[in-house]
Amino acid sequence: MAYEIDLSVLEEQDATESQKEIVEILRAHLHGEGSRHTSSSELADAIQQLGATKASRDAASDFLWHLWMVVVDFAYLIPPDHPWQGTLIGAIQTLRQTGGLIVATEETKEPLLWKDLPHLAEYMLDKWFDPTELDEWTLDNVAAWKNLNSFAAGLTTEDFAPWLNFPVWQLQSALDESPDKGIILESRLWVATEPHDDAVEEATEGQGLGKLRLWKKRFSELFEDKERLGLDTVLVNRIEQTIKQMEEFETAGQVQ
Repeated sequence: MAYEIDLSVLEEQDATESQKEIVEILRAHLHGEGSRHTSSSELADAIQQLGATKASRDAASDFLWHLWMVVVDFAYLIPPDHPWQGTLIGAIQTLRQTGGLIVATEETKEPLLWKDLPHLAEYMLDKWFDPTELDEWTLDNVAAWKNLNSFAAGLTTEDFAPWLNFPVWQLQSALDESPDKGIILESRLWVATEPHDDAVEEATEGQGLGKLRLWKKRFSELFEDKERLGLDTVLVNRIEQTIKQMEEFETAGQVQ
C-alpha cells in the first residue's frame, strides 16, 4: 500500500480560483480507486474538459500557466516510488498524445495545442534551481528537488524533450563541480543519475567521447569510494547503472 502524501501545504498557499479548481481535480483523481492507467486517462480527460471551457486564447493561456503551477507543486511533493507520480506523468503524456486544440473555437494562426504542452517548459525552467546552491537549504528542499527531477525525467521521451539542457546542467554540477561528500554531493549525484539517455548525447555534442569518458571516470571513482563517502545502496545502484549506460553509448558510438 502506498504511503500517504500530505497535500495540506497546497491549501496554505495563496492561489487563484482557477488554481484551486485544478488542485481539487488533481486531488480527486490521484486519490481515485482505479488503476494507474485508468486514473491517468481520467485525469487527462478532466483537465481537457476544464481547458475547453475557456472562452478565448488568452483565457486558455492563463489556464495553462495555472495548470503547470499546480502540477509542479504536486510534483515537488510526490516521490518517484509513489504511484501518484506515475499517474500524474501518465496524464500529461496522455494530454500530449491526444492532441487537439485546447480551446475548440480558437481560430488564430498560432493555436494552443495539447501536443505542445504550451508554457510547461518555460515554467519548468523558472523552477529549475538546485536548492543546495544556496547558503541555506533544508532536507525538505532537497527532497522536493529530487522529486521534480524524477518528474521531468518521466515526462521526457524521444519525441518530447524540451529540457535536455536541464540534466546536462545536473551532470556538470555533480561531476565537474561536486563537493567532497555529504548531503550536497548525494543530492547532486541523485539528480545526475536520473535516466536521460538523450541528455548524455546532448552534453557531449561538439566535445566527442572525451566528455563522456571523463564523466564515466568520475562516476567510477565515486562508485569505488562509496564507503568513505557514505553513499547509500540505492544511490550506489543508480551510479552503477549510469556507468553501464555510458559504456553502452561509448561502445555503440552514439556520441560522435
